[in-house]
Amino acid sequence: MGDTFGDGEGDEKPVHEVCVDDFYMGETEVTQRQWTKIMGSNPSRFKGCDNCPLVWAS
Repeated sequence: MGDTFGDGEGDEKPVHEVCVDDFYMGETEVTQRQWTKIMGSNPSRFKGCDNCPLVWAS
């Protein structure tokens, strides 16, 4: 994990190995409604569709 090309941000260094015991993946995307209910805000780039997937560009 980390920047292997040398053009990343400072918090991407040093490169290191990461082991994950368990992780969970949903069958569908997180909707804007689900995210807002849990997190309290909607950072989606495309607002106005509660059943649409949460999409944002940073």
